[in-house]
Amino acid sequence: MDFKGMSTEMLEQIAENAAKLAKQLRAEEPSYDLALANGVHDESYNTVRFGKVSSYSGKAEIVMENGTRWVAKGHKPSGGADWISREGFIEFTKIEDAPPKIKEAVENIA
Repeated sequence: MDFKGMSTEMLEQIAENAAKLAKQLRAEEPSYDLALANGVHDESYNTVRFGKVSSYSGKAEIVMENGTRWVAKGHKPSGGADWISREGFIEFTKIEDAPPKIKEAVENIA
């Protein structure tokens, strides 16, 4: 990324976001922001009836500052055009607690 042509406002925003992500890496568990920064996709959308509906897709591995490894997996909402039974969400699984299939999936992400 070339920072030379950016305004001070843009650079301050990048620095603020980087500081926020660094603080989250120091936490015990990952956040939605870390999942999104590492490859989970936010596919949320607006509807007339329900407003904004959360929707996520993809998987990512997150390594926290304390060395713990996590898999973040995005889930789409459940329901239909007339009803939403569950908003989309991001599921976090600590890798050493994960079943073997999740561990294999993490190995295949890279």
